[in-house]
Amino acid sequence: MSANVGGLQELSSYPSWRWLIEPFRGCVKRKRLFSGTYIGDNRGNEARTDGRLRMTFSERLEQFAAAVEAGNGDALADCFTDDGVYDDYFFGPSKPGRAGIKDMLAHFFEGGKNFRWEFHDPVESPSLGYASYRFSYDSTLPEAHGARVAFEGIGRFKLKDGRIAHYSEVFDRGMALAQLDFAPERLKKVATKYAAKFKQRPETAKHVKTGS
Repeated sequence: MSANVGGLQELSSYPSWRWLIEPFRGCVKRKRLFSGTYIGDNRGNEARTDGRLRMTFSERLEQFAAAVEAGNGDALADCFTDDGVYDDYFFGPSKPGRAGIKDMLAHFFEGGKNFRWEFHDPVESPSLGYASYRFSYDSTLPEAHGARVAFEGIGRFKLKDGRIAHYSEVFDRGMALAQLDFAPERLKKVATKYAAKFKQRPETAKHVKTGS
């Protein structure tokens, strides 16, 4: 994470005591604490334990998208907890931790370039966030002939102390793959594979049974 978040410096540049920020009538009040850390409101908008200003969920989404667009694995890993997991709807879940997050992003650039990721309409609780998104890239797969692929989806973020503990998503795989100009037989094979994996999940068991 950079030394500035939203134009504010890291807390290491402040005196040994920290400030408690409280929203009050549209303004900000600061209170001196004799022990501690920089503590924000109960939505987790400020840092409490790691000495940094905690991003809002919307700011975290901007950091997430910018890291992917730039192909910056370290910046993307900074969005996650130390054991965070990126569960991609194409590639499946990453290994937990920074190395796994960085490997996942590397997969993106094995078959694409010029990524564009735009989140919108985020909603959140302290432990869970959702955001709709628009995503696009230029495919570098030989059979795609440089096609620009674009689709929309929804991201699901399990949150812990302001960082992402687990990211997963849902989008129309068929719509994305059809833009790569795959043969119909190949599209069916891929779609059938994903359907089989979905039906094998324990939480899906009652949906695959026939009858009452």
